[in-house]
Amino acid sequence: MKIRYTIPIILMTILCIIPLYYSQTTQKYDLITYDRFLTLQDDGGTHYDRKYTIDFSKKTITKKEDYYKGFEGIQYKDKILYQKKLSHREIKQLKNIIKNIINNQQQYNTNREIYYSLYYNHKEIKISDKNTIQKLEKILKK
Repeated sequence: MKIRYTIPIILMTILCIIPLYYSQTTQKYDLITYDRFLTLQDDGGTHYDRKYTIDFSKKTITKKEDYYKGFEGIQYKDKILYQKKLSHREIKQLKNIIKNIINNQQQYNTNREIYYSLYYNHKEIKISDKNTIQKLEKILKK
């Protein structure tokens, strides 16, 4: 009688754990570049925002752009500039860099005027370390 109830309980437990595992490993990250600071004009705030969306579940990077024209507002949002398929090596490198940034947030989360922003799980880390930005850009560029 006990075995009859044990097997369904084990199966239900396994079925509940599998989605939790995949939700942990299929995260998306947004990396917003410092172009918003470099392209800012003194005409009411005209600037470009460029960001990379890193999707490990799809193994892709999508570069998007927003354009804000001073005193007129947003001209376009999330215009796709390109999409890139990631190799296994690039995925591994990106995961290591991102893991390092997250684990050492105090080192990266600085109060500098120009920085990249890494968004994940509704959190932001500002990155102003030039070496880290160069490593990211090397992988993210087309």
